[in-house]
Amino acid sequence: MSILPFALLSGLAFTIPYALTGVLLGPEFPSLLGALVGLAIVTFSARRGFLLPDDRWDFPDTKKWDERWRGSFDVKLDTLASRRMSISMAWFPYVLVALLLVLSRLPQLPFAAWLKSLTLTWRDVLGTDITAASQPLYLPGSMLVLTVLITLFLLFQHSVADGLMITGSLVVALQAVGAAGGNMIAIHNVVADSATVGLLGREGEHSGKQSYRPCIMWFWWGSWDWS
Repeated sequence: MSILPFALLSGLAFTIPYALTGVLLGPEFPSLLGALVGLAIVTFSARRGFLLPDDRWDFPDTKKWDERWRGSFDVKLDTLASRRMSISMAWFPYVLVALLLVLSRLPQLPFAAWLKSLTLTWRDVLGTDITAASQPLYLPGSMLVLTVLITLFLLFQHSVADGLMITGSLVVALQAVGAAGGNMIAIHNVVADSATVGLLGREGEHSGKQSYRPCIMWFWWGSWDWS
């Protein structure tokens, strides 16, 4: 429990900027700035030892590891540590992407109008009366697609809430909890985590053993009397 103060700091460092950017700037900005600001706060605090416990925990020697902890190849920490990267270079991609996306969304600036000036239109698609149009310069890739999907799901959830005669914010909150739990066993997250620690070839085993955790959370939240 000695790490609890720093864990609480990490959670607040993300949730507070996330909520403030949503209230003050709009719904598109929390996902762009919340995590970035939180990462900066946590990194700054960790480098200075703020709220970090005096005791140190680490894994035992690799010779004592359970066979299930090993993957198809060993990660050589000494090799990784020898390839240094400056703090500014490590932060540059994140700051650049966030800056470009924020500038393209601020209505007070002309960037959005410039990016929207190019529109590709396909009229009478495949001989039908359907016309498709796209503004490729304004599309920030998967981030915009994700925003559109979230918006569609929010509208659907509010309609479900109206049908059940409960508040829309409650349904959206439950969806957020469900999505957060699903991240524990989402295949792309499992593959990325396994590759990071060298557990290649054990993705299925990892997903199977972790599946009960989100199920407990889903059951706990779903079993409440929300009326």
